[in-house]
Amino acid sequence: MNKWLVSMSAAAVAAGAMAVESANTVGCSTINLTAGKWYMVGIQFEEVGGESSTIKLDDLIKLTGVTAVAFDDQDTDAAEIQYFNGAGYDHFYYISDAYKYNQDGVELGKDCWALDGFEAAGFSKAPGEGFWFHATATAVGENASLTVKGEVKEVSPTTIDFTANKWKIIANPFPVGVNLNDVVTTGVTAVAFDDQDTDAAEIQYFNGAGYDHFYYISDAYKYNQDGVELGKDCWALDGFQTGGDSIPVGGSFWILSKQNGSLTFSL
Repeated sequence: MNKWLVSMSAAAVAAGAMAVESANTVGCSTINLTAGKWYMVGIQFEEVGGESSTIKLDDLIKLTGVTAVAFDDQDTDAAEIQYFNGAGYDHFYYISDAYKYNQDGVELGKDCWALDGFEAAGFSKAPGEGFWFHATATAVGENASLTVKGEVKEVSPTTIDFTANKWKIIANPFPVGVNLNDVVTTGVTAVAFDDQDTDAAEIQYFNGAGYDHFYYISDAYKYNQDGVELGKDCWALDGFQTGGDSIPVGGSFWILSKQNGSLTFSL
C-alpha cells in the first residue's frame, strides 16, 4: 500500500495539491513491506535544501523494521536494491559494516547501503528513475516499511528517454497518480491490436503478484464507450485505452520499444 504524506506551505495548500512549487516542500511515499517480497520503487524527490536535482540513496530511503546485516552475510540475508544500469544490475545491500569511500578502507559506515562492501555515498538518482527492492525474510521484520523521502520536484514537464530494444525502468516523477495516456509518448509508432504482442512498444507494471502489460496501439477501445469508439495511438490494457491513475504515487514500470523514444510527464 502506498500513501503520500507531504508538508506544504500554506500558499501551496490553498492552491491545491498539485501546486507544489515551493523549494522547501518536502514529502515522502511509504511502502509497507512483507518479508520475502520484491517491490518496484519510483523516485519522485530531489535533494532537500540543495542545488542538486538528484538525491543520494541514503538520503532518499528510510527503513523501519529492517535490520542491517554483516557484509559476509549480504548475499543471503541483507535487504537489497537492484538498479538496472542498462546492461545488468548494480546490487546494493543494507549492511552494518561497510567501508566508507575515500577512507582507505579504515572507517566503517554503519547501517547503510553499500555496493561491493563500500558505502554508496556517491550514488545519486533523479526523479523519474526506479529500482527493485527485495525485502528479504531475514532482514525484514513485522510492521516494516520503506519510505522514499526528499524535496518535492517542481511541477514542470519531465522527459525521460529510452533506447530501442533495451528495457528501462521509468518512474512516475510526481507525488500524484498519473494517467498513462496523459504522458506524451514520442518517437514510437502505434501498431494494430492484432500485432501488439510482437510489434508494439510495451510497458510492464508490477502489480505485486505479476505484471500488467500495456501496449501502444492504434485501435484501442475507449473506456465507457461500450466498445464502439476507438482510441488512436494510445496505451492500452487488454485492448482498452487506459484511464484513471494508471501509474500511482511511487509507481515505476518497465518499458521496451523497437524505436528510440521518450515519455514526457506533466501536470
